[in-house]
Amino acid sequence: MSVQNIIKVVQELVDEHQALVAIVDKKTAVIKANDMDGLSDLLMKERKQIQAITQLENKRMDAVDEFARSKQMENETKSISDLFEWIEDKEEKVQLEQYITALVEEIVKLRQMEELNKELIEQSMAFIQVSLDMLTPSIHSMNYHEADMKKPIHRTSVFDSKA
Repeated sequence: MSVQNIIKVVQELVDEHQALVAIVDKKTAVIKANDMDGLSDLLMKERKQIQAITQLENKRMDAVDEFARSKQMENETKSISDLFEWIEDKEEKVQLEQYITALVEEIVKLRQMEELNKELIEQSMAFIQVSLDMLTPSIHSMNYHEADMKKPIHRTSVFDSKA
């Protein structure tokens, strides 16, 4: 079993993550523009992209398991560092390392963008809540207060009795 299968799948994962980053970038612009229909469409695209990534990740795990079986690494953890120990071809090691580094960079970028989107949505929700609070009259301003009811009423006559 060759490492090329693993390299190919990791390369595909990098490509799919780059496509997901592009969707998330568009999502940021749509959130800023307050376009809810556009956001809904992008969320559907994002969900499909995540499904494709999940399928590729399963394919990657199968390729790693197959490589591990071919090298009789049954009892080992099959982590990236373990995998590098078993790869004999230096070019394949370098190539796999480059793709894994690119994948990690895309994942970090994706996490940062999602954090920004989360903050933008939270700020939008806070703004909406403040706006609603300002538009909605409070209970106290609508009803008489009990303290107002206990105040003595001073009645003054329209006629001056001393005149």
